[in-house]
Amino acid sequence: MINKDNTNKPKELGEARKKEICRAVLREHEAFLAEDFGGVDLTAYTEVETAFILSCEWHIIITRPDTPKETSSVPTEPNKGTQHYNILKLMRSRSKGITVQQAILEFDIQSLPKRISELREMGWPIISTQHTHPTKQNVRYAKYVLDTEALK
Repeated sequence: MINKDNTNKPKELGEARKKEICRAVLREHEAFLAEDFGGVDLTAYTEVETAFILSCEWHIIITRPDTPKETSSVPTEPNKGTQHYNILKLMRSRSKGITVQQAILEFDIQSLPKRISELREMGWPIISTQHTHPTKQNVRYAKYVLDTEALK
């Protein structure tokens, strides 16, 4: 990247831009850590921004807890009207599973990977699968399916 003074020296990032990038990285990693097959696309960032993103990623990897939360062996039924209840209701009615877009359209659930992670902690056997969009190139999404065989 060339600065206004026509040098190749990378310019410093402002605090506002650092915060904006950190928020984007954390959003991407929330999905990744919830087994949503996420990742950060570095092609849209400058060299300095990419270095900052990588330092954010290492900070996330180093500071996240090593041990997973305790999970229940017997699934506990969530309260009616909660997002967890609505997700399970949708998954039971659709044997093909649920995507983030469907959760947003049906119940305005914005953070499906987090809710799926919480349902797993409650003991629900939910399988994550990765799919590629049939018409758009390089567009991947996660689909969550309730494992009915494990419930029997």
